[in-house]
Amino acid sequence: MIGLLVHATGRYIDFIEPLFETVEEFFLRQHTVELRVYTDAISCRALRRQYRCSLSSARWPKLPWPYSTLLRYHAILEDAPALGLFSHLFHCDADMLFRAPVGNEILHPLVGTVHPGFADQPRASFPYEQRPESSCCIRKHEGTEYFAGGFVGGETKQFLSAVRFITEIIDQDSKAKILPVWDDESATNRYFCSHPPHALRRFMVPQEF
Repeated sequence: MIGLLVHATGRYIDFIEPLFETVEEFFLRQHTVELRVYTDAISCRALRRQYRCSLSSARWPKLPWPYSTLLRYHAILEDAPALGLFSHLFHCDADMLFRAPVGNEILHPLVGTVHPGFADQPRASFPYEQRPESSCCIRKHEGTEYFAGGFVGGETKQFLSAVRFITEIIDQDSKAKILPVWDDESATNRYFCSHPPHALRRFMVPQEF
């Protein structure tokens, strides 16, 4: 079974039904998929619908910006005991939609999505966290890609190892009163520098592209 993890607190719960409909149509149709939603919503209309894929939820509070994104890996880590039944886990933004079939080509030990805004740009343009006092710092000799935070994943054991590392360095920065320049995306890129993922290219594209 494949787990697709999504955070949807506050008004973002409204994105779950359209996302789930595209998951149903396009995402790993040859596999059993469960969309797991971290939410503060008391109810979700999509949760009461019948689909090919299943849908579950776990309670997570609505946090002010930027903590709503910065701490989302903390929700996954807290939920880790419930995630062991999945062979693979993927985490995606709630306001994404799948527009074409996604198949076994994404099933790798660790997967990252090359940010569409930096896919063909020189490394000097990548918005890495560069402050040496930050645990998310990526130095000038490190990094060959800039990965988006909107879709990441991999085999469950590998992905949860990444989740633990990301939460640890975010907590280290928090204790030092440092906010990573691009929140959890900065921490994700730090991990991927040390643990290069299979890179998905032209996978995540903004509507205006």
